[in-house]
Amino acid sequence: MSFAVQWKVTDDFTISADTIYTSFDNSSIRNRVAPIFGPAITNSVFDPSDIVIDENNTLQSVATCGSSDDQNIKVQFIPFLFGNKTESSVSGLNFDYQASPNFNVVVDIHYSDVDYFQYLDLPILVQDIPANQVSFNSDNGLFSADLGSIDNVNYVLPPGLSLVRDFFMGGKQWGGKADFEWIIDDGFFESVEFGFRYSKDDIVSTRTRILDVAGDLTADELLNIRQAGIGASNVDYNFYPDDNVFSSFPYGNLVTFYDKIPALGESNFLGVAPAASFAFKEDVFAAYTEGNFFGKLFGLEYSANAGLQIVNVKFEGQGARVNPDNSITPTTTDNNYWEFLPSGNINFDLNDDFALRLGAAKVMSQPNPSDLVPREAANEPNNPGDIPSGQRGNAELTPTISYIFDTTLEYYNEMEGAYVVSVFYKDVNDFIFPITTRETLPGQGDTIFDVRTPANFSDGNVIGFELGFSQPFLFLPAPFDGFGLQANYTYSDSEFNKDVGDNGFGFPGSSKNNFNSILYFEKNNFGVRLSYIYRDDYFRNLPGQGAQAENSSAVFNEADERLNMNVSYNLTENISIFVDVNNITEEGRRDFLLNKSTFNGAFNRERTLTFGITGRL
Repeated sequence: MSFAVQWKVTDDFTISADTIYTSFDNSSIRNRVAPIFGPAITNSVFDPSDIVIDENNTLQSVATCGSSDDQNIKVQFIPFLFGNKTESSVSGLNFDYQASPNFNVVVDIHYSDVDYFQYLDLPILVQDIPANQVSFNSDNGLFSADLGSIDNVNYVLPPGLSLVRDFFMGGKQWGGKADFEWIIDDGFFESVEFGFRYSKDDIVSTRTRILDVAGDLTADELLNIRQAGIGASNVDYNFYPDDNVFSSFPYGNLVTFYDKIPALGESNFLGVAPAASFAFKEDVFAAYTEGNFFGKLFGLEYSANAGLQIVNVKFEGQGARVNPDNSITPTTTDNNYWEFLPSGNINFDLNDDFALRLGAAKVMSQPNPSDLVPREAANEPNNPGDIPSGQRGNAELTPTISYIFDTTLEYYNEMEGAYVVSVFYKDVNDFIFPITTRETLPGQGDTIFDVRTPANFSDGNVIGFELGFSQPFLFLPAPFDGFGLQANYTYSDSEFNKDVGDNGFGFPGSSKNNFNSILYFEKNNFGVRLSYIYRDDYFRNLPGQGAQAENSSAVFNEADERLNMNVSYNLTENISIFVDVNNITEEGRRDFLLNKSTFNGAFNRERTLTFGITGRL
């Protein structure tokens, strides 16, 4: 729900107020069948014709996973309830005062809040099936697995595998800004702008303990859960035949699990996990000034601006340390820093049709507050003899600073078309990574842990170019003059200066080749837009560095493309309707490790349709 009101007090003074409230309640059941092939494959002897290993030494297919009748594969059925509830509101009050023909003042104050609740319920049922009835194949670009016939009545619910965890977050922000503009227009100075910004965040984040809810269930209780929650019939599990997700799949009914296992569900009080919970307050103050200029330089008309922003960040965080005797020690931290961020642009009119723009700027990206808070956690080792792990925050993190340089050549034709060529370079400093080192933790004595800590670890750089255009087809006869086309292509190459565990694959989330296009038609009250988006393979996340586990692998996303459409129609001057169709061709997502033959995961993304109506008074 949203509401806004504007009052024009005088011709020179306007007051506006607006507020918006949103509420989302999103829950989903994410059923999963997870066969564990490793033990059966490790202890089997294969005929050469029954197993395929590619040139990257990656196992691609196995005709049968076991060579003897007594070998088994453990299969997990996981009906996973994942829920998110969010309520948020944003309110603002704006004052716009034209003090004189040459001097304008705009003052804005705002307040926002958010309450977020996430609940995770995870019953895990398992059974063993004969390995020699199981086969798989990943050389089709996805992953095909045939598990054979499985009797769902044989699933059991072992203690220690059915878990519940909740997550709460509440936050408030309030602040304001003031902007001043002084028009000079003396033949060199066009105007001077300056202003101030202030915001204050107050966030509390709480995670519950992870509760094992399986308990000591009787055989009859387990049977009731299996039969009502999954079903007792034999099911032939065959993954990804003909690119379908599953030919047969036990959907599961989580209501049944709630009925049979009372500890499941959001009504259960789980208690607070101290080492996973935190609170912080952050104050950000910024002041800026900018001068706008125009004139002639090298015989060319130009317009330019140069500015400086000064930013001060104050941070206070609260966390907790869990001691070996399970007592709790509160922890606190604070951080205070200043940054000076200059920027400048100059635009040359080469002639009536061409323009050249040069730009440079220093920008900052603040550390994630959850990385700054003084959380400390010590975890028990997974197996006897293993080194225990731990995590902690780092209040000494500094912001990631980037220096950006770009050059753009623009061409404008007589039919409202624009064509752009741009070259850019970004020098990135103090990129933040999770670092794992072996050391002691406060309050844990002389025990050595693999401690995972965020740190300013490496610099890096990005270089690339962009080609783009926008052209309405005004030269066509009616009604085809309502058509138009927009498109751009971007090439981007990035790298880190240090080894960050990615073997030189560049920045996470950065594709080298990106293409976007929109074909549109707008005429009278009708409009339609068809968009196509493409990006090639990109690096998804870093495995870390330092004492990170040796078998960690970087995860990649395969090339992704999307076709979307929007259609709108104005019923009246004040009422319009629209329909959005997203992912028309239902393109999915495929992940791999290091090379495309090393399959990691595949995800279906269905087509979505959104219908709407908008009105205004």
